[in-house]
Amino acid sequence: KSLSDILIAARVGDLKEVQRLIRACRNQDLKMVLSKRDSQGNTVLHHACASGRLKLVRLFIKFGCNLKAANHQKNNLLHMTVLHGSPAVLKELLKRKAVNVEEKNHSDRTP
Repeated sequence: KSLSDILIAARVGDLKEVQRLIRACRNQDLKMVLSKRDSQGNTVLHHACASGRLKLVRLFIKFGCNLKAANHQKNNLLHMTVLHGSPAVLKELLKRKAVNVEEKNHSDRTP
């Protein structure tokens, strides 16, 4: 239940609900919950980037979400941010060495 709840909360940008769900997880469960994916292969961090929620992006990064994650279409976090997100989230991601600006998705496009 917490997996779908946290994915939904990330998708709609509900910071308080995400924080509540994180507090409710035990340490080993938290890593598993934050690394799970939806039916398109998106993580909670994909959803936070796509919705342009900078505070959520920072929170998920703080808790160790994978910055190299790509979904089933091979869209990484930068792809999601450029397609749907905000300049502030883009700037935050570009500060991180782990994100790849040259990575191509299934459509052979870079972010």
